[in-house]
Parts: sequence; structure tokens; C-alpha cells
Amino acid sequence: MRQRRLDQYFESQAEKWKDVYESEDLRSIVLRGRMERALGLTRQLQLTAGRRALDVGCGAGVMATELASQGLRVAAVDTVPRMLQLTQERATRLGLEGSICVTLGDVRELPFASQTFDLVVALGVISWLDSPLSAVTEMARVCRPGGHAVVTCGNLLRFESLLNPRHTALLAPLRHKVKEKLRAKNLEAGKGTARSSLSRRWYRPRAFDSMLSSVRLAKVASCTYGFRAPRFFGRPVLPERLATRLHYRLQALADAEVPLVRTGGFSYVVL
Repeated sequence: MRQRRLDQYFESQAEKWKDVYESEDLRSIVLRGRMERALGLTRQLQLTAGRRALDVGCGAGVMATELASQGLRVAAVDTVPRMLQLTQERATRLGLEGSICVTLGDVRELPFASQTFDLVVALGVISWLDSPLSAVTEMARVCRPGGHAVVTCGNLLRFESLLNPRHTALLAPLRHKVKEKLRAKNLEAGKGTARSSLSRRWYRPRAFDSMLSSVRLAKVASCTYGFRAPRFFGRPVLPERLATRLHYRLQALADAEVPLVRTGGFSYVVL
């Protein structure tokens, strides 16, 4: 049920994803930067032309075509047919159609043989899943011995949640207790339940590292990326221009390994 609602949601948003990496609003800047960080990690691997890569949750195909431009043979997988169509169109437009194969599939049950890929990439996928462990288990399964995976998840310790009582990690135990009491009284129903069923999951970086280790994926490198403006009950507390400047400043501090700031990015990116 949840997956069907997610597919419907992303199907309705598909056209927006064609241009999201090319816009100059803060959301696009953060998404583009996250992708660039992931690409930087893949380039460090120095994979030779013709090696096989899997892009899980390929969206409109931006990451898939970037990988193909490195000379890799890319399998692009998504649960939304329109996203696969956009990926194919982008590949054709860039002259990369011979290097990319699109496939309808779910990361929790990938339609590929074990030990098929030298590189597996999953950007912005894990946080939408209700069974993340099955997803990383499948990614590990299709990865060849000595291969690599680049995976991201939403960071529970992200900067933007600090002022938001609904999301800050500081109040997580209290929110959990309140939800349990509401469930016990059968008060969680209707519109609120439907909305929360599509909400993203957030993870502490150490907990996510443990999940990856449990399927024998050993961390090589990691970082957090993206400092969106703090929100108070969903409303931004800074104007867009100032928030963008703050993002660049905080990201520079995070890259310099400044304590606390380095773990405060919106996304946790792991090789």
C-alpha cells in the first residue's frame, strides 16, 4: 500500500525532476551538491570503461547519465515507469542510449543475478523505504566481490531540524512516547496517518553504518551534505538568499571536519 502511494506521488512529480538539478533554489543546490559528492566518490574508484554500474531509484536519469559519461555500462532501475521514460529520453538526448539500460524494478527485490555490478548507487532512496535492511541486503547481493556502493540516507542529526519540534533528534524519545499513547487510544487515523505514511525516515549516521555492516558492506568514506535553513513547524526561519549563503558557509565548515557541524548535513553519504 505504501509503495503504491509512493509510486503515485513520484509519478505526479516526475516532470519536476527533469529540471531539479539545474535550478538555483536552495533545494536544487543541495540535491545537485549531494550528487556531485557521490560522483566524486565514484571517480576515486577509477573504474575502467565498460565496468557495470547500477543506479537504484534512477529518477529522471541524471546520475545514470553521469555514470555512463564515465564510460560505465549502467542499469537504471526505478519503480515508476515515467521516471524510466525520462531516463531513456535523457540518455538518447546525450548520445548515451547505448550505455544505459532501463529496468522496472524494486530495490528490495532487484531483478539481477548476484555479483553482477562493480558499482551500485542509491541516492535519496533508503529514506523512503519501510524496509531499508532488505534494500541494502539486495544491493550487497548484486555487488561483485571487491565492488563498491554509494548510498545516502536522510540524516536524523541534520541542521534544519534543530528548531523544529516535529523533527529534532533531541525530542525523538518524547515524540515516540506520544505516538505510542495515541496509537493505544486509537487517535492516529485519517489524514494524519495518510500523510505520515509517505514521510521520509531519518537515520543517525552510526546506526546506518551498522545497518550496512550487517550485510558486509564496509565503510570506506563518508560525509554529510546540505544545510537547508532551519524550520519551525515546517516554516523556514530565513529568506532563501540568506539560507543559501548559510548553506555554503556551514558546508565549508563541515568539509573542514569542524566538530558537530560535520555531522549536521541533510544527507549522509557513504562509500
